[in-house]
Amino acid sequence: MSNPKRKLPLVDPQSELTGKFPRGFEKAVRASRVGDAEHRAVVRACVTLSRESARRCLPPSVATEPAAALSAIFAWANGDAASLGNIRHERNRLYERLSMSIEGTERALANALSPVPDTAPYFTHHVRRTMQRYVGLSVHYSLATTTETCDTVTDPLRALEVAKAFAAAMAYRNTGLGPCRDANLHQAATEQAAWENETLPSSAAQTSDALRLQLFHEYLGVHWKNAVDAHRLYAEQFLQWAFPS
Repeated sequence: MSNPKRKLPLVDPQSELTGKFPRGFEKAVRASRVGDAEHRAVVRACVTLSRESARRCLPPSVATEPAAALSAIFAWANGDAASLGNIRHERNRLYERLSMSIEGTERALANALSPVPDTAPYFTHHVRRTMQRYVGLSVHYSLATTTETCDTVTDPLRALEVAKAFAAAMAYRNTGLGPCRDANLHQAATEQAAWENETLPSSAAQTSDALRLQLFHEYLGVHWKNAVDAHRLYAEQFLQWAFPS
């Protein structure tokens, strides 16, 4: 009598671990069911990351926007079923007021920085616009950590988006307010552009000013990648601590 063939058990795609997140956390996310103890623990962890993002990426005048949503989410995670309606309301309100939140942050930033005179070189104006763009993206992703946390209440898989949004928010904030304004980075781009323009035939086709802008953004890209990797690791270490495998 022949032995029956052994077959590997089929894994539901929704339950398959990707390896992109700490094993304990991703396993908890994929195994949880809406409202169970594991799901509520996942939601609490997302609230922690969202609060940290709001605290570090938003000015006080804007940080009040996600605070109400996060309070409602935390209440739900602790057993207050009536707060579910508040979560939906605050989530919609955050989405509708996104542009206003970005504009409010830009105003707060403008008030904290010296104005750029109209006679300033183009590069100086470009740096200021780039910084504003990065800060705006930081606000967008910071609020996304909260809206994704709101969605996690009814769809546990949305929790996998929270750490990614957190890392992006922090990376844009750190790069926009750090390297983007760094005079040493500006000088390095200036000197490299002048050298390339004088030495390399492939670069001589562009002006030094054009090369300077290109190099400035290349340098920023390196800083942003390092920052997003560092904050992704920060979030992963927290989640690994909260959900040991």
